[in-house]
Amino acid sequence: MIDQLFKASWIEKRPWRAFFIASVYSFISFFSAIIIFPSFAGIASIGLLSVLLVPSINYLLTLEEKQEVREKKLDLKQLFKDHRDVLETYFYLFIGIMVSYALITLFLGFNSKIVFKEQLSIVNVKGLASENIDHYKFFKQVFFNNLSVLAVFLFLSLVYGAGGLMFLSWNASAWGVVFGFFAFQSAITRGVNPLKTFFLLMLRVTPHTVLEALAYLMVAFAGGVIGKAVLREELFSDRFKHVLTDGVIITMLAIIPLTLAAIIETLV
Repeated sequence: MIDQLFKASWIEKRPWRAFFIASVYSFISFFSAIIIFPSFAGIASIGLLSVLLVPSINYLLTLEEKQEVREKKLDLKQLFKDHRDVLETYFYLFIGIMVSYALITLFLGFNSKIVFKEQLSIVNVKGLASENIDHYKFFKQVFFNNLSVLAVFLFLSLVYGAGGLMFLSWNASAWGVVFGFFAFQSAITRGVNPLKTFFLLMLRVTPHTVLEALAYLMVAFAGGVIGKAVLREELFSDRFKHVLTDGVIITMLAIIPLTLAAIIETLV
């Protein structure tokens, strides 16, 4: 019943509404996980959230694959114009999930270390000493780590279609929890408002966050559409070739924001 609260057509022409949907579903999934799986609420909530989001994203991917009517001549501007609505939907979903989990973390305070132990376990709390850092080595470490995540996004989206949303939700929740927890710790240490600290932190990390998220979402979308084409279209037909070409191009272009994100993370 809950996954029918919002019809997929509700966000078809209004991608920004995906932020609202992701936020509502994130809170519902988390509190459901607290009730059903109290010992594993952090990770269980991701599974519940994915179940709620899959029907809407499956619908959008199906529409997108059917709308592949691009001419043989490749036009990158037209390519992104054709797919802009779905890419924006993925982006707003990601941001909605991230912000929601950050707010939940701020509310839980130090209890979030227990509830979201899986999300926080991915963070190297020791960090890196900024004075003695080898920027080139750090850049390579960040870039190839992000590239491996990009590959996982592509693989899951190809194999599971919209099912790749679980990995997308996991990454968005992990970023939200990490940013929220760091903001809470900093606020408590300095005796200031956690929400204000979180807002200032987001201003600092937004350029890197947006670019990295954009790269992941591009391949998640491309993989989902290609997967749909393999199942629905005749192999090597013109429509199939157009879908496959667009998916490959979008995947290759995703390397650009991923590289920029690694450069910003290295320098900032």
